[in-house]
Amino acid sequence: MARAARDIADGLVVGWFQGRMEFGPRALGNRSILADPRRANMKEILNDRIKKREPFRPFAPSILAEHVGDYFEQTHPAPTMLMVYAIKPERRAEIPAVTHIDGSGRLQTVTRDLNPTYYRLIESLSKLTGVPDRS
Repeated sequence: MARAARDIADGLVVGWFQGRMEFGPRALGNRSILADPRRANMKEILNDRIKKREPFRPFAPSILAEHVGDYFEQTHPAPTMLMVYAIKPERRAEIPAVTHIDGSGRLQTVTRDLNPTYYRLIESLSKLTGVPDRS
């Protein structure tokens, strides 16, 4: 866990597999590609080199539920990554890899109860970077 958090903070892309697979269209922290949301070039790296898709496609932030209001205008839980919320204007430059062109992000709120391992990873990354989410 500590190594994965360090690697992400250092700008590496991490393939994260843990626990059971989810049902549905979203990875939700059990089979995910994780990267540092603070890096402006990360969206390009992921879209071009890894996912092989259009460059405009944004990535979704997973954020500890208790920090949603620090970064997003709405605070309703979004554990299944189906909601798109406006990112507070003053926070957009801090997390450019997950900020869509319209200033929004399709987020996943992460709680210790629903996914304790993923929660601890994001918590570890937050301690290293000061940012409580990952892309």
